[in-house]
Amino acid sequence: MTIQRTFIFGAGVGAILVLTAALPAPAQTTDLIIVNQSALRFVCLYDADCSNSIAPAGVGALPAEQPGSDPRLKSLAFEAKVGSPAAGKTVYVYRVDLTKEAQLTDCMAGLTVNFGPAAHMPSDIAKVAHVFVITTGGAGTVGVKSAEQDGDSIQFNFAEPVCAGQSSLFFGLTSLAPAVTSNAMLFGYGTPPVVPVTARTPRL
Repeated sequence: MTIQRTFIFGAGVGAILVLTAALPAPAQTTDLIIVNQSALRFVCLYDADCSNSIAPAGVGALPAEQPGSDPRLKSLAFEAKVGSPAAGKTVYVYRVDLTKEAQLTDCMAGLTVNFGPAAHMPSDIAKVAHVFVITTGGAGTVGVKSAEQDGDSIQFNFAEPVCAGQSSLFFGLTSLAPAVTSNAMLFGYGTPPVVPVTARTPRL
């Protein structure tokens, strides 16, 4: 792509400089589709028959969150059970938790993970969706406004900043790849505005 820029110097009749440069095309960013769901609906995704209106007997709680390099980021990953709608996929769940932080803690605006291709949610959860947000029956109050993928990187943007005393809702997505621990980034409004962390992500 060629861009031509014209710069005019001086208030009167001045010199005109025309610069022509060949610039690379911008990277392709994809907006991922988000679906809000209840904790029960989420449990059905990996552990139960989602045609039921109540949680079937024997359905367990979420696995324990995996400790990372920063206590503000909660992340976990687990394989969906055989026979569940998400069978064959690994489920990845995240939450940014500032409920125990001091009042002067910097607010967080989102999370970036190196995720690779996101698998679609099962069709009985949503017709076409990549990202789930647990809006009822789970912890947290701040939702996810948007999720954008650029190459292997996915950026989750919160609906409002998560500040001291607050937590995001649980959110995440599924992948066909097994889980590993890799580098991620929390970003916000402090100094520095980007905080390197580790999180559970698919093996690329």
